[in-house]
Amino acid sequence: MSVVKFAAFRTCAALALLFIGSAVAVAFEAIPSAEQRLLADARDGELQQFEFMEAALIAGGLQDSAAREAVLRERELKYQSLDLAVIARLPRDQRPAALLEGMHQQILTGSFQPTATLVQQTFATGDFNCVTATIIYHDLCERVGVNAEIIAQSGHVCSRLITSREEIETTRADWFTNPELRQSEQPRHAISAVALVGRIYYNRALAKLEQKEFAAAIELLEKSLACDARDRDAQENLLAGLNNWALSLCEQGEYATAARRITTGLALKADYQPLLSNDLHVHQQWVAQLCREQNFEQALQLLDAGKSRRPTAPLFVSGQRAVYTAWLKSCNEQGDTAAAAKVLRRAQEQLGAQVKLTVEARPMPKVISAKGRSERP
Repeated sequence: MSVVKFAAFRTCAALALLFIGSAVAVAFEAIPSAEQRLLADARDGELQQFEFMEAALIAGGLQDSAAREAVLRERELKYQSLDLAVIARLPRDQRPAALLEGMHQQILTGSFQPTATLVQQTFATGDFNCVTATIIYHDLCERVGVNAEIIAQSGHVCSRLITSREEIETTRADWFTNPELRQSEQPRHAISAVALVGRIYYNRALAKLEQKEFAAAIELLEKSLACDARDRDAQENLLAGLNNWALSLCEQGEYATAARRITTGLALKADYQPLLSNDLHVHQQWVAQLCREQNFEQALQLLDAGKSRRPTAPLFVSGQRAVYTAWLKSCNEQGDTAAAAKVLRRAQEQLGAQVKLTVEARPMPKVISAKGRSERP
């Protein structure tokens, strides 16, 4: 499962709880009815109103019931080619290997593609990734009485037999015949079928992040977290997506909207360093633009509000002096000595009677933006 990690950080339980309590309710108001019912069904971590495969199709964007029924019929035709009745009569310890071999011979006939995250496309083209391969494998396991569970690590999912605890890489047709493959590099933990459905939303979000379609990406990440609020990859990319969205908006000069995106992210995780850095970067750019427009009053108000939130941040501590200096320079260039005197008196009242300002504008404290990186495992 591909992961775009814009910036790594350690999450806390508060993020998941805050998310469940706030962002979800707003984001889901306009969801199509099938998806709305699915997310409501997923709240307790179990699927009761939807079959596992249908839930995967809805998460993959198939909102039309007729379209889902067509894929489910195609699934049955594919499964018939495996002759599941014969596999079900095999000894229990032989069924997992027979299912994996048959799945790769009859269904996963294309190639491994990190972006092949939609089950309907896997049935149509044969291309797959770890999410779609594991979904289909577990669906098959239920058909023939194989007791397996879904396990996950960062950026990857696969299967594990409950009785023997043997792990199965569902993307590898030769898993049971090549002992050298059977080494897990990272600790893996069991997740629910609902959480696996959430990985579909997550992978769709990654594609949107790569295309810089931030609004769509954030909405998909919220849905992913609705299915599995403890998914660290989704948590990380939700914050990183908000961070990079803010940077994109800042580059377009939409400073107020950029600041709101940062506020949203910091409400989820107050110590997320890229957002803290870009809180300063956005406000530095915003104040500089206001000074160029000679809107010095609003620039000072922004800095005052920032200082009340972050009283030790260099931008908010020393930025006011730079604005007053620019304001004073503007007054002198216009020959308005009365206005210049008022600006100087106001600066001394706010910054101290001993403050000395020159007519040469001091630069705003430089703030470097913190944009995350795109990584794939």
